[in-house]
Amino acid sequence: FTLAEVLITLGVIGVVAALTLPSVFTNYQRKFVALHLKKFYNTFTNAIRISEVENGEFAYWNYAPPNFATSDSMKANDDFFNKYLFPYMKGLKKCNARQNDCSSLMVDVDEPFKMIDRSRFIFEDGSCFNILSEGNLYNRSTLSGIFDYNCNKKPNKGGKDQFYFYVVIASSANDVIPFTYSNKYDIRMHNRSEILEHCRANKFSCGALIQFDNWDISDDYPVKF
Repeated sequence: FTLAEVLITLGVIGVVAALTLPSVFTNYQRKFVALHLKKFYNTFTNAIRISEVENGEFAYWNYAPPNFATSDSMKANDDFFNKYLFPYMKGLKKCNARQNDCSSLMVDVDEPFKMIDRSRFIFEDGSCFNILSEGNLYNRSTLSGIFDYNCNKKPNKGGKDQFYFYVVIASSANDVIPFTYSNKYDIRMHNRSEILEHCRANKFSCGALIQFDNWDISDDYPVKF
């Protein structure tokens, strides 16, 4: 090869790389996020199933009363999780809501989801979540919170690294879907187009779409990476 041919070849390779690398990076990010969501889902549901062996069906656990951020209700919330869930989650560390530097974890950027008084719980892989229990609410109990796969790192945006999860627990329930967005929004009762529109309207609920798509982030996912 002549020097000119080598330079032309290298130039072509550079152009092709410049065009394809962004797509490769985006696909990697999508798989990375979906993998962490699936891992959290499995960790959460497995903890419930294992706890049931020792504590009976989760529908009949002694849930904390509706939580209004009082000291008593927060203690009841902590007592509930310390008994029923956290002993069955390996490598979990608690960061108290008022502890120094804890408030910088999982920065809640969307006003409706402000959870200043909620403690954060950190896994060994650097992901974390906050969670709240409310019992005897409309004859059902709920577990809700936000999962953040990179905790205190940016962007702290719904649909990118933060995902709302909501578990409805009633006496008739026989399974758990943590990424259901609210007690009125069950992905088993909706088609994909409805779930997609809900994700577009509120990015924090996009975990339900990822779960519905079998833990995959599709090309029509409304949040760009």
